[in-house]
Amino acid sequence: MALKNRLARVLRFSSLAALSLVMLALALVQVRQHVFRHRVQLLLNDMRNLWMHPGTFNDLRNLQERWGEFGHHDGTCTAQHCEYTITLTSLQPPRWENDRLRILLGEGLVLLGAREVSLMSGIVVHDDRMVLESVWFVIDAPKADGAMMEVRIHSASRLFLDGYVGRETDLEREYVIGRPQPGTNATVHLTPQTNIADIKRLTDMNLECITRIKACADMDDLLPAAWTEYRYEHREFALAEYALKCSASPALFAREADNIALAEVLKLHAPEDPGESRTEGATIRIVESLKNNAGHPVGSVAHISFGGQNVYAGPSAPSDPNRKLAVGDRIFLLYPRLVPGQSPELIDTGSCSLIPYGAATLKGVREGIAMDPADDGLRDISIPY
Repeated sequence: MALKNRLARVLRFSSLAALSLVMLALALVQVRQHVFRHRVQLLLNDMRNLWMHPGTFNDLRNLQERWGEFGHHDGTCTAQHCEYTITLTSLQPPRWENDRLRILLGEGLVLLGAREVSLMSGIVVHDDRMVLESVWFVIDAPKADGAMMEVRIHSASRLFLDGYVGRETDLEREYVIGRPQPGTNATVHLTPQTNIADIKRLTDMNLECITRIKACADMDDLLPAAWTEYRYEHREFALAEYALKCSASPALFAREADNIALAEVLKLHAPEDPGESRTEGATIRIVESLKNNAGHPVGSVAHISFGGQNVYAGPSAPSDPNRKLAVGDRIFLLYPRLVPGQSPELIDTGSCSLIPYGAATLKGVREGIAMDPADDGLRDISIPY
């Protein structure tokens, strides 16, 4: 009987000891998660400040001092050019050579309430000017339809890539909210001209998703303000939202363009299809190079095609599909970069790519060029996260 009682006491003690160890481990994991969440909030605050007030190389140096071991850059990092990244990761098991033990420890941390989270931010400085600030936030959401939720937020001089215009509504309000692929991914694109109140609202991430017991299940949990707006705007496809009126400020079109030249119309061409009255072509001469203008030097002659949705109509004016150009007209020509093998004799124009020359449009085009510091040296950089 004494032996039986002794064994019972040993079992109770062992059970209490095991439970105490589990509770201690749980508490330690939760403390670690909350410390990590606080660190993530600090980095997001730093990035939000940069989105609102893009800085210089000195601001980057301050970040390097603050984030130390979490920061990294390849090659040289000078005021002339630097690509700097900061990476925070919640689960970092020891780098044991035994993969099984490392994986087992990682799974054990998850069972104790840890959640796999990564926050990767990237900053590009060029000519002592911050030209891109981006964040990639990834969180494990085991109870969501998708295993991971991702949010990408970045601010750059342009809203759209490769001269693609997108919705004029997005151009005018200076931000885009999107879903790059099916699932639970979200993107928020900003520019230095985005309203500060919009930046604060759209970049407000619910970091309770890192520490709360019930996992965040969808983007409404993680990115509440921005995603509520996205769902409202996309509750049904509205073709009118995407119809280009070519009536936004010339500065916005000029900012988004890869190349801009002032050209003179030398000759008009009849439409290739006689039944198509809205599309015609022209032979033009490059009079002045305004932005990049790669492959088309001043004095060169090229051919373009255009229609109603190519020609800038004017502020608050609808695009006129029957609008014609005349021989002798001067136009600002906005066009994408040449693709390999493309002849420089043919310029591929797109939507809202021809802006009639005038004092007001000249002012707007120059303002747009000033808003886009990107040049040939920046086109092919890899976006850090």
